[in-house]
Amino acid sequence: MDMFDFQSVLKVLDVYKSMDRGYPEDWMDEGEFKEYLIRQDARECLKKAAKNGSSGISYFSGVLNEGDDYNGPWGKMDLYFGERTYQDGVNYEK
Repeated sequence: MDMFDFQSVLKVLDVYKSMDRGYPEDWMDEGEFKEYLIRQDARECLKKAAKNGSSGISYFSGVLNEGDDYNGPWGKMDLYFGERTYQDGVNYEK
């Protein structure tokens, strides 16, 4: 989670705010978005994804990827931010 670019999230939210788009108001304190509040939801999203395989909280979604290789079992957590729509792409036959 330390590698995630929360500053970009803050910039996007400021644009959403100016465009009158929906945003989680619990991420704001005294009219400004606060990174620590955003990080709380991101952390909770990853915790739920670790238990369930995937999770979504507000604009965050988390996915647990697991595998096994010559070093043994491994796990990787992915954190995404934004409005995500599934099945909105193009499918190609192999």
